[in-house]
Amino acid sequence: MGMRRLIQISMCLAFFLIGLFAGEAGASPAKSVVLVLIDKVTWSELADVRPMYLSRAARLGAVGIMSNKTASTQVDSASAYLTIGTGQRSIGGPDAGLPVNRARAERIGRANQASPYRAEVGLLARRLRAAGLETTVIGNADVLSAAGAYEYGREVELIGMDRSGRVLAPLSRRAAAGNGSIDQRTVVAELDRAMRQPGLIVIETGDTRRADRPGAIGGDEGQAERKRQAIIAADALIGAVLSRIDTERDLLLIVSPSPPARAGAAERRALTPIIAVGADFRAGTLVSPATRRIGLATNLDVAPTIAAHLGAVWDPVAPGKALRSEGRRSSFSEMAERARAYTMTEEMSLPLIYAYGLIVMAGLAMAAVLFSVSGRSARRLVVPARFALLAAMSFPLGIFLAPILPAGTESIWVHVAYVFGLTVLFTVMLGRLDTNKAVLIAASATVLFVLGNILLGSPGDIDSAFGYTAVTAARFYGIGNHYLALLFAAVVVTSFLWLEDAPRGRPFIVLPAAYGVIVLMVGHGSWGANTGGILMLAPALAIAYARISTGRFAPRYLFYAAVAGVVALGLLAGVDAWLPEDSAHIGTAALQLYTGGAQAFNTLVIRKIQANLETFVFALSLAVPLAIAIAVGALLARGRGVRWSPPAFRHPAVRSALVVGLVGGAWGSVVNDSGVAVAAFVAAFLLPSLLLVELGEIADPSD
Repeated sequence: MGMRRLIQISMCLAFFLIGLFAGEAGASPAKSVVLVLIDKVTWSELADVRPMYLSRAARLGAVGIMSNKTASTQVDSASAYLTIGTGQRSIGGPDAGLPVNRARAERIGRANQASPYRAEVGLLARRLRAAGLETTVIGNADVLSAAGAYEYGREVELIGMDRSGRVLAPLSRRAAAGNGSIDQRTVVAELDRAMRQPGLIVIETGDTRRADRPGAIGGDEGQAERKRQAIIAADALIGAVLSRIDTERDLLLIVSPSPPARAGAAERRALTPIIAVGADFRAGTLVSPATRRIGLATNLDVAPTIAAHLGAVWDPVAPGKALRSEGRRSSFSEMAERARAYTMTEEMSLPLIYAYGLIVMAGLAMAAVLFSVSGRSARRLVVPARFALLAAMSFPLGIFLAPILPAGTESIWVHVAYVFGLTVLFTVMLGRLDTNKAVLIAASATVLFVLGNILLGSPGDIDSAFGYTAVTAARFYGIGNHYLALLFAAVVVTSFLWLEDAPRGRPFIVLPAAYGVIVLMVGHGSWGANTGGILMLAPALAIAYARISTGRFAPRYLFYAAVAGVVALGLLAGVDAWLPEDSAHIGTAALQLYTGGAQAFNTLVIRKIQANLETFVFALSLAVPLAIAIAVGALLARGRGVRWSPPAFRHPAVRSALVVGLVGGAWGSVVNDSGVAVAAFVAAFLLPSLLLVELGEIADPSD
């Protein structure tokens, strides 16, 4: 073979190998994530405008409602943006909107380390950089005020900065022109440059924030039209982004990190749109393992979703989880209606809690007066007092059933009318029965409703005034603390009334199994997923079992209670920790303690204490704690007239149930974030029930 022939063959082989490797490299190019922010926008606004490219994105990908959680009550843009960049509830800190630098990053870091959630500033950018990926921030929300002053709106840098405040942000003043409109050409040019390398690209459209911002050019007149034009401008930019991504490789996330400020929207209205296009997100509805509700996501899920797509490491015990899609597509109007229904549930929650407190107060006040008077006056008060106390027991049943009735979510007033109608119906039905039987049936029905709700995936918690709501809850699965308190009180009442006349052997057979099933259902990650519920129920029910079995109290029962709590918590935490991809709070906490040791435990305890103190201050404004004070005062005062001495009690089960219930409620307030609200709800159900039993000892309608 001649030299020329050998050279030709070698060159052909070289070109073949180069083409082969080039083809392999081109077959699997690096992935990119483009995160587009259309801040201060709701699904209702999108449904009204029907923007063309956003509609196209929704048809191509998956849509959802995003609950925006921050470390502060008011969901401002700075805190919401930083939460996306940390994957944990965060505080934006002072000087919101100013460009990020090292000094400001350090101030923000200190503020977040002092908060209960201890968010790590710059975590997303740091994890991506460790995987060899860059984070680029494009655009801003700078604006000219009505007075003509230039104001910074650089909160978007909080998403892309690292711990030292470094951020790759090719910002341009032209992107915030004097007329308050984004310079699309500038942003698209920066996008094209950024997409040459793999990583995360964050785009602040800016216009929707500028249109929503108080004091912007044009004043309040025509604000709705300016908001509409801002959505259209942002939509045009999204169209340019859609034309530049490969939906088989890249991921486009479109989110609104915070609700409109002009609507006075605080945390209770923080439900905004989120759309995911490309990669594994096919046409359908978004699902978050952190919420376990189809269509419901949180801003804590954005960072894990970005990290998962880019192959970066993310903490498996973080509160947020990578999103996925399933089911059918949902229209903008359907998402707007779903968001409205969730918001309505949140808005009616506090009024119904106030109403519950007033009903409980009325019943306890009548009972206190009844037990303090004599003769004909006492007999006249029996019927209204009995009705009021039965209404206090029936009100939770009305809350449980109202969401499943037709048109129950059409309006707040229709729902409230259903609640009160059902309460009156149940009260009248129970009023026809013997008092003890009425109390036992109401308590047993409450237990069955709550446990049934858990087995069905806790749908009542998302639609009920006493459950989690999609707006304020950190998670939307499992049993909420209000339901937990009512369940505990109802179990205590049922246990002592049902077993007081039972043979001594029956409690040893039935009660441990029943209590064990209840603790399992409340604490298991696939059902109730309430870690505080385990810590509350296991010890308290152990004391109840010892009291029923032996007929007395002893100091060693406290030791038995502690052992029961530790064993139940350890077993359920271990089971849940074996499933890290779908672990609930108990498994997450166990993994955090295992990997973080004392620091993680201390952080958890500090957050619980701070949350309890905040809840205690808030709960002072509720009526239920006042009702507790009135009831306790009545129980400590020696009655007259009917010769009723509350410390003695005529009915043998009342004293034991009262002690076990109040001790368990107090302990539940310590180990749950809801604080004193747990004891309040326990007492709100327990005290009317036991006073009814005492009332039946004095005068029953059948007598």
